[in-house]
Amino acid sequence: MGAHVKELRADRKTGILVSDDGNYLLEAGFLHVQDAGRLAAELDGIPGVVGHSLFYQIATMAMIAKEDGPQIVVRNKEMGGVK
Repeated sequence: MGAHVKELRADRKTGILVSDDGNYLLEAGFLHVQDAGRLAAELDGIPGVVGHSLFYQIATMAMIAKEDGPQIVVRNKEMGGVK
């Protein structure tokens, strides 16, 4: 799928991080995501992938850190867009 995948590790722990449910935690970085819904569906369809943090069609607000300060993006549920 073209992601750069790495194991999540912590400074004060040895080895890969494990979730409360005993699952290994990985970080997958995608450079260009054209269709977040399709990517979420593809990740959901991979055997062994328990979850991801795309929050596609779930999150209604995002706070994005930028050099000139935070940007808040709110999804307009009725129109499916953002403002």
